[in-house]
Amino acid sequence: MVELLEAAVGYSATGTLPGTGVEMTLTEIEYGDRRFVFSRALMVRVLEEECGWAFETDTHELVGFGYTREEAELAFRQDFAACWDRIALGDERKMTQGAINLKQALLALAKEV
Repeated sequence: MVELLEAAVGYSATGTLPGTGVEMTLTEIEYGDRRFVFSRALMVRVLEEECGWAFETDTHELVGFGYTREEAELAFRQDFAACWDRIALGDERKMTQGAINLKQALLALAKEV
């Protein structure tokens, strides 16, 4: 798993959460042929649940679930890319205020795609 994360995202573990969770600081995410480089760190919690794993953020409403840690990490990267495509690149005239706020946060987060 460490090799997968190192290949797919820039990160560093910053501490242990209650239970089996770890909080990580991401500096970039790769998905498909794209690499999202961040202007500041994105904090992500990695949690082992009874039925699988979860990657989640508080600030950007991003989540990824999977039976394995690798599946959850891939789902998280996919969710980020989908949010980028639909929200960050979307037409604000068709968005709710919550979506507009998320768009602004994503655009401020990514310094390079």
